[in-house]
Amino acid sequence: MDHLMKNALDVSVLVTAYNQNSTLEIVLKALQLQDFKGSWEIIVCDDGSEQDTLKAVKRAMLTNGPSMQYVWQSRLGERRARSRNNALRCARGRIVILVDGDIVVKRDFISAHVALHTGGHTAVCGCRYWLFLDDFPEGFSNDLANDPVILDAVDPSSFYSEAEAQEYYSKTPQPWAACWGCNFSFLRDGEMVLFDEEFVGWGAEDQEFACRLHDRFHYDMKFVPSIYGFHLEPGSRSAYTRVRPRSQTEFANYFRNLFYFCSLYPALDMVPACIGVGLLELDPENDVWRPASQPRFGRRHILSTLSTAREWLARFGAGSNGCIADKGMNNSPNELQTTQCF
Repeated sequence: MDHLMKNALDVSVLVTAYNQNSTLEIVLKALQLQDFKGSWEIIVCDDGSEQDTLKAVKRAMLTNGPSMQYVWQSRLGERRARSRNNALRCARGRIVILVDGDIVVKRDFISAHVALHTGGHTAVCGCRYWLFLDDFPEGFSNDLANDPVILDAVDPSSFYSEAEAQEYYSKTPQPWAACWGCNFSFLRDGEMVLFDEEFVGWGAEDQEFACRLHDRFHYDMKFVPSIYGFHLEPGSRSAYTRVRPRSQTEFANYFRNLFYFCSLYPALDMVPACIGVGLLELDPENDVWRPASQPRFGRRHILSTLSTAREWLARFGAGSNGCIADKGMNNSPNELQTTQCF
């Protein structure tokens, strides 16, 4: 942590991005309008975008605001954990705030996070409200791009959110289950804590990070629904599915991540980490996973679905401890030839 102490800032905001040019510009513009008066920086960590994301970042750099860095890594599967670590190793802030490249925040977002870090090991998680862009009048996206401050006046209560589930888990012995990387902050005080790069593919790397902070570093976890961002989602609410994995390989990597996560904490009740499998079901005729026709989240059903997933993984060909599409692609932190910093 010597580099952090010598060049410390109050806050580092890490923006996770992958092929999100249109929303990323809005996200960065909203961040540059923050009312926070302390010292801070923005670091965009890009997990191998094929689109020209660097141009979007450079346009943001031309405006007045905090210092900004762009850290890119080659696309060797979905490696969000490693991408965030690239940024964490560059970050100089004592408080780190994580947001996604499609989460637009209000002007007091940073100030609200910082106000809750009054000392000691603390992690803060907010929530997100989903704005389905096709459900808004024509021209709304352009208006938002020109002036993201218009969201400050939007009442989020009518929009879709996972805040109720987060609120529930924040009051259980597993408060880390309320924490997701799209709106999360923690105080760095002592050794640098990094994301586990064994997580490849979508899912679980952010909750494992929060779980580790709580279980092994004894962080106080705070869920604060008043700290929220707006998730910009293409399409309409009626066409939206909550199931993120699409291909069978993506399902396989998701299950592999869950089983790996569970293996790290054998003494903990890990059902809260696996609650998302309640949205899934196996088509027995074709032996493929699909969104469940009737999602179920009871404990017995979750455990039964996990058992089915473990058996399916063995048939799929990777087992519960092997990465599916990206095995062997977690490269070292010194992979300078494919990690670029601007």
